Order: sequence, then structure tokens, then C-alpha cells
Amino acid sequence: MSRRALIVALAVSVGLNLFAAGAGLTLLLNKPKIERRLDQAAGAQRRPQLRELAQQLPEAERERVLQAMRASGLAARPDFDEARRLRLEAVERARGGSYDASAVLALLDRSRAAERRGRERVEGDLARLMSDLSPEARAALAPALARSGGSGRRGRPAPSAENRPG
Repeated sequence: MSRRALIVALAVSVGLNLFAAGAGLTLLLNKPKIERRLDQAAGAQRRPQLRELAQQLPEAERERVLQAMRASGLAARPDFDEARRLRLEAVERARGGSYDASAVLALLDRSRAAERRGRERVEGDLARLMSDLSPEARAALAPALARSGGSGRRGRPAPSAENRPG
């Protein structure tokens, strides 16, 4: 290699190293701000859990709300279980050798209807329960009524009886 080629290679190497060091330093200095923005974006998309919201209530109200909503959830559980079972059945039908779109769509329709029944029960019970609460407590729990795309359990199995909270 000629002397000129070595000097050019050394200059390119130094330039690339300076660029990489600058990029690394920028990332290191901005990491907390980036993480904060990502957390804010994730928090804005996530519907707060009732248990989190209830932590703002006085102890007596908190226990009454959580107990009532636990009972509501248990009463609605058969609907959510049916919705999950029907959706899994639709997935299995879609995987099968002979595909029947109308059968898969019918299962998905029944699954959505079962989920809707469960949601209506839980949301209705919460709305009725809120009528007995103070304005401050209602304000604290109101975000629980925000509609989200799913039950928040997407991709996670239902807890077994021994692992179920409450």
C-alpha cells in the first residue's frame, strides 16, 4: 500500500471513530429523555387498571369498590371464557386443511358477542357502583371506563384458580 493510501485510510478510520463516539455520546446523554417519552407514550395508550385507580380512594371505599368489581368480574368470567374458547376454535378452524370462511367468521362473531356481554356487565356494574361514591372517588375511577381494544390480557392465559388475585 502506498503512503498516500495509508494516510487516507487512517483519516477515514479517525472520522468514522469520531462519528461513532459522537453518536454514542448523544445516545448516552439523551437516553433518559428518550425513555421518558417512550414511557409516556406507552402510558397514554394503556388503560389504567381499576386496582391502580382504586389506590387513590380512602381504604373503606377502596375495599368496597374492589370487592364489588371482583364479584362483577367473576360473574362475567363465563362470557370472557366463552369468548376466548370461541376465538381459539376459530384459530384452529383457520389452521385446518379445509378452510370454511363462513364458519370462522361465525365463531369470531360469537366470540365478540360473548366478550361484549362480559364487558357490558363489568362496565355497567362499575357505572352503577360509581353512583354511590363521592365526586372525588368517581373522578379517580372514571378512567377505568375508557374503552380499549382488548381486555388487557392479550396473549396471556387466564390465571388458574390458585393464582387468581383476590
